Amino acid sequence: SHGALDDAVACILGLTFNVMGQSVLIQGRGLDIKQNDTLLQAFEDQCEFFSEQIQQRPACYSTLEACSAFYSKLKEQSPLCASSFLSSDKLLQVLPLLEPGLRHSSDKLRIATIRFLCQYQQLKLNHSNKDNSTASIAEAEDCQMFQTFLRVSEAPLDLHHSRSSSNAVSSMVQLINSKRLPTEYLSVLASLSLGLFHVKFKVLWSVSCEVLSALLEKHEHDLWGGIFMELKNAQREFFREFQNCSAVDPSIEEVDDLQSGDEDEDDGKQAQQHEEDVNAASKRDHLLDSFHAFFTPSECTTPLIR
Repeated sequence: SHGALDDAVACILGLTFNVMGQSVLIQGRGLDIKQNDTLLQAFEDQCEFFSEQIQQRPACYSTLEACSAFYSKLKEQSPLCASSFLSSDKLLQVLPLLEPGLRHSSDKLRIATIRFLCQYQQLKLNHSNKDNSTASIAEAEDCQMFQTFLRVSEAPLDLHHSRSSSNAVSSMVQLINSKRLPTEYLSVLASLSLGLFHVKFKVLWSVSCEVLSALLEKHEHDLWGGIFMELKNAQREFFREFQNCSAVDPSIEEVDDLQSGDEDEDDGKQAQQHEEDVNAASKRDHLLDSFHAFFTPSECTTPLIR
């Protein structure tokens, strides 16, 4: 199948890049890279190569995993060398390219993308409004947003780990309300939260809703358009999946037509037109019930979007 072929190609690319990266690391083992121009150039060339591969294949999870492994070893072997390649400025450059992967339906891609972004120097938390002293600003902590979501994504989906995972995601709400979350991370956090809806674990859906609500309460003008379109696309895909089932309610097809407006319209106008159409339709209650059922289904009817 097409999906199996993509996975095979991704694995081959990942293995190839991993071998290339490991060969450079072995050459530099035990040596001071900063004092060796040849090795330093080799590391720079390898980092540049990986950067180009990420630009060309931002949705290839094996490439992301290979790059993560190389950067992780590089940080262990030569932290000073790695700091120039993995600065927070470089992080801001790759974020727009990789952000779609944070809300993708593929678990492999989401986790690989988060793990890759964890390799960079993270942005600093904004200092608290209660303490504007110079010392407080100088001691600003790194924002551990990506590390938090990586732990949650890799944790087992069971009740034993549900509390720690929920608390970890809920901690983002505190950062939003206290305005400590860096502005550059706002839309990224929205994507991370939307990505958790693809995890078949209802506990995470509840805290994801809390994060999205907090984001929209504080930054509605900046974030609502993107979040609305993502929810709308998810709703369309949900209806499309169920239209293929013989037991589906035929009226769902009519409801789907209500939310499939002109794709060329401005996001704000499209949202307004959608709301007007729904309010004028006789099936308004059915539409809302269907939409709510998608995000808060009973445990035995968890929707799958694949």
